Amino acid sequence: MKFAEIYTRWKAVKQGTLKPSSLATYSLLAEKNILPLLGDKESVSEADARAVEESVLAAGGSKRTAADVSVLLLGILRYAAKEGWWPMPTWQTNGWAAKAPQDLLILSLKEEKKFLQELYAHPNPRYIGIYLALTAGLRLGEICALRWQDFDLENGFIHVRGIQGYLYAVSGESFEWRRKTDAESESSPRDVPLTPEQIAYIAPLVADHLPEMFFLTNTPDALQPRTLRVFCTTVAKNLGLPAVTFKDLRHTFAVRCLESGVDFVTLAKLLGNDNVAGTVNTYMEFVTPEPRKGMQAMVKRLKLGD
Repeated sequence: MKFAEIYTRWKAVKQGTLKPSSLATYSLLAEKNILPLLGDKESVSEADARAVEESVLAAGGSKRTAADVSVLLLGILRYAAKEGWWPMPTWQTNGWAAKAPQDLLILSLKEEKKFLQELYAHPNPRYIGIYLALTAGLRLGEICALRWQDFDLENGFIHVRGIQGYLYAVSGESFEWRRKTDAESESSPRDVPLTPEQIAYIAPLVADHLPEMFFLTNTPDALQPRTLRVFCTTVAKNLGLPAVTFKDLRHTFAVRCLESGVDFVTLAKLLGNDNVAGTVNTYMEFVTPEPRKGMQAMVKRLKLGD
């Protein structure tokens, strides 16, 4: 049996267990990176798997993408082994997923303060949208989906309930861009707490608008995420800062939370991540050495060395 047939059967099984957005992501990774090299093979060696990884990197992909492709390939091969078609693979991935946080762009404190000064100087919806990513960890699509009624300033919360964006969706044997539905989004409905400083910055804009209008446009139509993405990058460049994306702002927020002593479970809830383990894997590199200090203090207190 050729790998392409195994992949087709694997995808058919996963259609019943994965969200359409997740299936589309995995299908795109496989059909762009794995099938062109391995589709006609009747067995896959470790050398073949490494060749796929190197192909991803040579094409300009990141180490995280290479790791994702490698993990996906192993998953398909293990499925084939469980079905009795191929032997179980004996190798592991290169572990790049654990090293990926080094690739994250995190603003320094100096850069973040410079950015915040610019945002405070322009209290309008688009600047506030950037502000919500940097200081509350909201996703780009979540910001674009906010309506005025989602700002519960009296109780100090933003109600995150939807997402705007498009996904690369499976349509028969091809892909097509289409708008995400809330059920297919990465967004977890949640109430994001606001600090008094955040409320003071946002409050002047919230009072005089129709609740059902979208926050960024003040109309029944949402702003396209790519418009706000380009705006954010332009603002950063004009300040002499790195060309940050909303993901970079969200990562910066997460790291600041960890630096302030927020635990991973709480951080995952703030970010709307269902998988705490994924949050740990992403940001573990940025945890301060306080746990080690705590252990050292405990040993000293108990005099375990005596």
